[in-house]
Amino acid sequence: MSNIESRVLFEVPVETLAEAVAAARGGADRLELCASLDVGGITPSFESIQQFAFESPLPFVVMVRPRAGDFVYKESERRDMAVRVAEAHAIGMMGVVFGALTGDRRVNIPACESFMAISGPMATVFHRAFDQITDPFAALDDLITLGVTRVLTSGGGDCAADPACARRIAQLIDHANGRIEILPGGGIRAHNVKALLDATNATSIHSSCRRDSRLDPAMVAELRRVIDDWSASTG
Repeated sequence: MSNIESRVLFEVPVETLAEAVAAARGGADRLELCASLDVGGITPSFESIQQFAFESPLPFVVMVRPRAGDFVYKESERRDMAVRVAEAHAIGMMGVVFGALTGDRRVNIPACESFMAISGPMATVFHRAFDQITDPFAALDDLITLGVTRVLTSGGGDCAADPACARRIAQLIDHANGRIEILPGGGIRAHNVKALLDATNATSIHSSCRRDSRLDPAMVAELRRVIDDWSASTG
């Protein structure tokens, strides 16, 4: 296996073009464009998406989340999300990130079906709403049936690198069996990413690399270094 093939993909969420440039310089491979990352990320403005479409230094996916809080959405909110997915498709975005749950903490299949129907060739990502689901393995099967590209998950806890969470992520990767990508995210930093990768053999990771609510380019670069050292030692 070549170094390129074995390199773990590194995704960083950003709010601004300046953060995107800093993340790229630090070694990120892909971006997640959001607004209000302090509340977990919501849909960025249409103007921001357009700017990124022309000026982003890296490929990026766009968050589609109408508000902070839970992921049980009213019909009007689901309609708004569908409009945002359609806008991203019309602009030619790489992908969209969404999640919708029922009141009993299952995947809201009708809502997600509607988003998938208008996503076209874009990558589709079910975000960390997944970590609130009662039966993650049944939910993973639902998302595979829907044709979702990847799932962002911490393994059900606050930090994906915690041993119990890393074990759950490894189980999800095994259950997925290549049918959907599992993207570990949540609390991943340079000091714990090796343990996560050892436990899961994940092919990609997601980290905010933020300090005091701001992207820290040094954290991006250090995490990239540790990831690459791990890839070199195992590939």
